[in-house]
Amino acid sequence: KTEDEKKPTLQTPASNSKPTWKTAYVGNAHTLLQGAMDAMYSDSFEKPYANFCAIIQGSGTGKSRLVDKVADSVFMIPMVLRPTGDRSGFPQGDMADGQPLLGFFCTKTTKETLELHLQRRYLLFLLKIIAFVDNWINLWKRSGLGIERLAADWKEYLGPPLSPERLKMYTTAIDPSPLRGFEDISDERVEFDHLRNR
Repeated sequence: KTEDEKKPTLQTPASNSKPTWKTAYVGNAHTLLQGAMDAMYSDSFEKPYANFCAIIQGSGTGKSRLVDKVADSVFMIPMVLRPTGDRSGFPQGDMADGQPLLGFFCTKTTKETLELHLQRRYLLFLLKIIAFVDNWINLWKRSGLGIERLAADWKEYLGPPLSPERLKMYTTAIDPSPLRGFEDISDERVEFDHLRNR
């Protein structure tokens, strides 16, 4: 083979994305990302910065696969906000209650859905995700497994978009019924900071 033929080729999602996820992960970008995340987290105690970052790159370059690989060792709550009709990317977008999860976040602001209402809606969504995760962790702790497998076991339990447990988590999260201890979350007379500090 020539040198060009020996070089790995990048498979775009449109050409053959699913087999890419079934092949072994290649490279060490996941260790670089995890190192950057660790550094960002440790610095967050000294500086008033939030613990988030953007991974920006072209379509089909492995952003989702990179994050999926890091999830083997870092506890993550994966969320794929992709329209269901979008077949150009992989993985498929998450669903909730038979609808694309993306739709939950694309509510247009009207008189009935003021910014404050949307903040409370998103807070309830996050609280329900945390409750779902907390329940799983409590069950997992009772199993007696070592802490070193926590992230990988969670990733395996939750599965890819459209898997039963992931569907259940997001369907529960978008349900507008109040969470115990936050029955007044939709009452706009209750200050947002009061809700956030519970």
